[in-house]
Amino acid sequence: VILYAQWIDSTYQIAYNANGGSGGPDGATATDGSTYTIDPIQPVRPGYTFGGWKLQDGTPTNATLITSGTKTFTVSGNELLIAQWSIKTINVTYDLNGGGGTTPNPQSGNYNTNITLASSSGVNRSNYQFVGWSTTPDGSGPTYADGSSFKLPTDDVILYAKWAPVYYIIEYNPAGGIGEPADQFATPTSTVSLATQEPTKDGYEFEKWTEVVQGTNFTPGGSLTMPSSNVMLVANYTVKA
Repeated sequence: VILYAQWIDSTYQIAYNANGGSGGPDGATATDGSTYTIDPIQPVRPGYTFGGWKLQDGTPTNATLITSGTKTFTVSGNELLIAQWSIKTINVTYDLNGGGGTTPNPQSGNYNTNITLASSSGVNRSNYQFVGWSTTPDGSGPTYADGSSFKLPTDDVILYAKWAPVYYIIEYNPAGGIGEPADQFATPTSTVSLATQEPTKDGYEFEKWTEVVQGTNFTPGGSLTMPSSNVMLVANYTVKA
């Protein structure tokens, strides 16, 4: 009798290591000498770009394996595929968000590094003051002072100028009287209801308020359209009979 040796193909484990990323392929098995095609599922890593896989021990190939290029190797043992990453270059651009002047130049740097934000010098908006750079147009996101340090996020970012309206003062001058209304504050072009309170002055009856620049007269409780400047209202009196 002749006894013949019986052979079975060796089976090896193919494993993936996301190397700081997540969401990579599950492992697989492959027989000795077979051609293995890498899994097309790619891991992700915030702030980095996936560059393919490399065999941990560099054999049988030291090539970077990626679906869009070299994607197979010949199996000769257990293999561990290590994800390859390159750090992203993050671009920062500026939006004046309704303002005028000179838009700061774009900036860039590696993810998770710090840059110094642009100055607001040369940036302006009529009747508003600049209060910082925001990650959202409506200013609801984080706000950073100009010239401050900014840590680059995982993706490109637009920083929007954040503006606050300028408030001007309406001041009441009692012109020798007492009991004048408290100052009021308003933004330009807004309609202001003037105070109803009237000052008093011995021997006189209060008559009206007069705005000192234009000479416009106002009655208590009247309406005033706020200019882009402070307003002084001076009391006018008539002599009591």
